[in-house]
Amino acid sequence: MLGLMKMSITECIEHYKNFMNVVFPTGGARSELVSAFTGTRWDDAPLVAVIKGLIQQKLGNPEILLLDKSTVNNPCKV
Repeated sequence: MLGLMKMSITECIEHYKNFMNVVFPTGGARSELVSAFTGTRWDDAPLVAVIKGLIQQKLGNPEILLLDKSTVNNPCKV
């Protein structure tokens, strides 16, 4: 996915570092509450929001189909 957005490795690492605390919050009542009600440790909503935000920033449309050749003109399949 990040290859399709034409990001460098350094840029990918920086984005990863920036959104890991959002995607995987440490401790706190919220993570315990999610675990108690859903049986899962992590909620996927923050990950979806971060990825859509990154796609919006790079490609202009958070709902774009990244492997659809008609929407993204890039031979990269990473």
